[in-house]
Amino acid sequence: MRLGTALTLIALGAILEFAVAVRDTHGFDVNPAGAILMVVGIVGLLAELAPVSIRRRTDVIGRTPVAPTAYEARY
Repeated sequence: MRLGTALTLIALGAILEFAVAVRDTHGFDVNPAGAILMVVGIVGLLAELAPVSIRRRTDVIGRTPVAPTAYEARY
């Protein structure tokens, strides 16, 4: 799951959980569906950001040029 998808699921779940008030739905309740979408979005967000936080920092060390060897100078 990508970052945008996770954020979209969190936003959609929050809208269903807190902003929608439906009284008579037969067999389907919108509020728990919103909570489930928010949980799935948060899990996806954590899964997306976890490799970034544990990635090691690597430094690139440049090498200075050296004089050619006697073999390289002949050819």
